[in-house]
Amino acid sequence: MKNNALAGILSLMVACGMALGPNALAVDGPSPAASRLDGESANRVGTIDTQRLASDLGWDREMNDNLKKMTGQMENEFQQLGGLYDSLLQQKKKEMGITGTEKPEELAKKLTQDQQRELMELVNSARQKLSQVQQYANQQLEKYRNDWLNQYGSAIRPIVRRIAQEKKLAVVVNIQQVPLMFSDPAVDITDAVVDAAKANPPKLYPVDPPKMISDLFNKAPTTQTSTTVPAVTPAVAPAVAPKTVPPVKR
Repeated sequence: MKNNALAGILSLMVACGMALGPNALAVDGPSPAASRLDGESANRVGTIDTQRLASDLGWDREMNDNLKKMTGQMENEFQQLGGLYDSLLQQKKKEMGITGTEKPEELAKKLTQDQQRELMELVNSARQKLSQVQQYANQQLEKYRNDWLNQYGSAIRPIVRRIAQEKKLAVVVNIQQVPLMFSDPAVDITDAVVDAAKANPPKLYPVDPPKMISDLFNKAPTTQTSTTVPAVTPAVAPAVAPKTVPPVKR
């Protein structure tokens, strides 16, 4: 999550649902206002810098902070699970009389084929489960990130549409996505959108936290002895309360 988690906060063309194509943010469909544009206005194109928009509204910082918090919880649980498997392995070795100082040939003589197979199955099972957990955690964090992007996109969309209609713009291009050779500053609506969002902050709804991996602790493999998997207290993700965008000082 060290990337600019919002270097498309909005890569907003998709997250916002405003794309006419891969390179443009636009007003929804042929609105009544758009249909009344004269010939000259109908060809007007505006620009917006979604990266600066996200920064000025504090949305990039907010999302990165939430992702950092959730990533930390995931990493903590993953380390606990790794420690859990290591404890099981060490316990099994102890039950088999393995001290850890034996050479491979000595272990081959000390352990029966069934014991060797049991030990290897435990190791392989642990590796497989840890790999599955890591993949699961990455998927959950990616979904969490996308949920935030969709939340911001939905919140800013009506404002972009209104500003575009007021300025009689037919299309708004995201300069973070389209490398423009020239753009007249007069058609940049970023400041207008930021000011409008600060003056009347759009409502943001709770984003469900990612599912933690705690439930997998109880599904960890156990040896066929009295060794059992100890209970692990799951990390509890804080609920995200409904809120509005806080004023951001320039």
